[in-house]
Amino acid sequence: MRGFVTSPDVARVLGRLSTRDAADAWREFLDAYAALILHVIRTGARDPDDASDCFLFVCEKLSQNRFRRLRRFRTDGPASFSTWLRAVVRNLSIDWHRKRAGRRRAVRSISRLPVLEQELFRCDMASRMRPKTSPRSEGSSMPSRTRNRKSGFPRCTRSSRSRSPRRIPRSNSRL
Repeated sequence: MRGFVTSPDVARVLGRLSTRDAADAWREFLDAYAALILHVIRTGARDPDDASDCFLFVCEKLSQNRFRRLRRFRTDGPASFSTWLRAVVRNLSIDWHRKRAGRRRAVRSISRLPVLEQELFRCDMASRMRPKTSPRSEGSSMPSRTRNRKSGFPRCTRSSRSRSPRRIPRSNSRL
C-alpha cells in the first residue's frame, strides 16, 4: 500500500478535493488508499461480492457533499490520516450492514413485557430457531423448551452439560 508519505501531501490532496481539480484528487486518493479501504471492509464482509458492494457504498459516502467527510480530517489532530480513515471506513461499513440487514431489536410489544416474560419469549424463539434434531442432544448449550407441570406454560431448561438456569427469587409476600 503506497499511501501519502507526509501530512502536507494529505493536506494538499484533501485541499484539492474542494477545487475544480477534485476528480484528479479523488483518483489520487483512491490510488493511494483503495487497498486500505478494502482491507478494512473485508474484516467485516467475508463474501467478495458483499465486500465490493460495501466498497462502492463507502466510496459514495466519502465523495458525498463534495468530499465533506474527507475534508473534515485535521492534519494537526492526534491521529494519522490512515488511522482516521480506518475508523471512518469501519463506521461506514457498519452503516452499510445495517442498511442491508437492519438492526437487531426486540419487537416493541415484546420490549414492553416484564423481564421474565421477555426471557420466555427469547427461549421460545431460540427453540424455534434450533435445527430440527433431537431437542436434548448431548453438548447442546441452547435452552430447550419444556412445559411446566404445574402451570402448563413453557419454561427454559438447559442441557445437563451446561450451566443451570438462573433462578428467579420468589417474594414471600402474597398479593
